[in-house]
Amino acid sequence: MEIPHWVRLASVMAALFLAQFLAYQNSTRNLATVIEEKRQLSMKINEQADRLEKDERAIRDLRNNIPHSVKEPKNSLRRRTMQLADEIQKYILDRANDPNRPPFAGPNSNEPNPSEDQKKAIQQYRKYEQETLDYYFAHYRDRMIGTIKEYDAKGVKTGYLESGARQRPPIFVMPGSVAEGTYMDDLYQFRELAYHVDGQGNLIVITP
Repeated sequence: MEIPHWVRLASVMAALFLAQFLAYQNSTRNLATVIEEKRQLSMKINEQADRLEKDERAIRDLRNNIPHSVKEPKNSLRRRTMQLADEIQKYILDRANDPNRPPFAGPNSNEPNPSEDQKKAIQQYRKYEQETLDYYFAHYRDRMIGTIKEYDAKGVKTGYLESGARQRPPIFVMPGSVAEGTYMDDLYQFRELAYHVDGQGNLIVITP
């Protein structure tokens, strides 16, 4: 039996319609997928932007809460202390090692009537020591006393340093001596004051 022409034509039209419908359905489905993927990507981008903004805000807050480091002034209290101690130490050592320094000579109770040469030696030695003392008084005493007073005003215990500084040059004990770092070593104690303040001259308080 021969299939009528209109049936074949209807079948072809139906097949074309179905093919177009399926193609449209696939394209619609693909477009929906693309739109959904773009939406998801947009959401992720927004989340990342929000997180970045929060991180930047946290960094700004952190920077605002951290105090800026302040460079220690060249004339800070502790630097002036160490510099003065070094100057005095150099002067004392230079005087002690001076090739023109006369040998020690002093009165001897066993010789109540020293000779003229002995008297001359004693006079030369005393003159040299007096010159050392006068130079200290003129160049270092006031600076040392003033520095000690600065520490005393901050509550740092200075002991007898000021009293000694008013009368004579500070005692400098040679490194390696048993007296190094003891109460007999004035320059050691003077330098030690610098460890009680920070770079801005503030008192360092260590609590247990």
